[in-house]
Amino acid sequence: MKRTGIHQLSVAAAILTLISVASGAFVTNAAKPGGHDMIPPAIHRTAGEIALVLLLAVAAGVFSSAEMRRLRGVVTGAIAMGAVAGFSYGVPVMHALAAQLFFAVVACIPLLTSDAWNQAAEPADARAWPMLAKLANAAPILVILQISMGAAYRHKAMGVLPHMGGAMVVALAMLGLSVFLLQNFPEHKALRKAAVNGLVVTLAQVTLGVAVFVMGLLEFDVTTAGLISAVAHVAVGALTLRAAVYMSLQFRRCTAA
Repeated sequence: MKRTGIHQLSVAAAILTLISVASGAFVTNAAKPGGHDMIPPAIHRTAGEIALVLLLAVAAGVFSSAEMRRLRGVVTGAIAMGAVAGFSYGVPVMHALAAQLFFAVVACIPLLTSDAWNQAAEPADARAWPMLAKLANAAPILVILQISMGAAYRHKAMGVLPHMGGAMVVALAMLGLSVFLLQNFPEHKALRKAAVNGLVVTLAQVTLGVAVFVMGLLEFDVTTAGLISAVAHVAVGALTLRAAVYMSLQFRRCTAA
């Protein structure tokens, strides 16, 4: 299988995984007292299962190509995380976190199989800011911790205060990293794109988080508006994790060029 075909399959797998993550939030809402099910729960599992099948096809292409041997570990990790997400379906918090991690890894494969990634990286000199590399590496970990607390809160395993505190830390880290890259590497196409992506999704996630919290206070969380806000918050949370990983990968690639 050619790189183009593998890339297209990985894009489809990432989209289906995001659909699975978002529809999982509908399943959680349906389990609430007074909650309603706008989307059949089967969509959640079906989208995830199809994504895993597509990922297996991607793995077949990657393992049969010596050119893409460096991706074998990433693809294997994605399949393993997909399996964990599937087998943990009866354990809500673990399933929610595993699904988010599954998406984060799967969403990196289109980047790593793209034509742009496989061209020579544009160098970026960040030696004057040694803490920047640490922040770029820490950002995905902070987002993962925040997502885990969000999953625990949605499934009533934790109160809202740790999740709110974590949201402020993650927002500061993501926005700080994005703004720094934009200010100090304004002409660097790859880093600028990664920074703009991080900035947009983080601001969107913060806005949605505030909306979900306010609707909960007003007891609007089981309304259609509340449901849509909660589902969007979960989906954009997955995109925030993807943005954090994307910035970290691009930063490491360009500073090592």
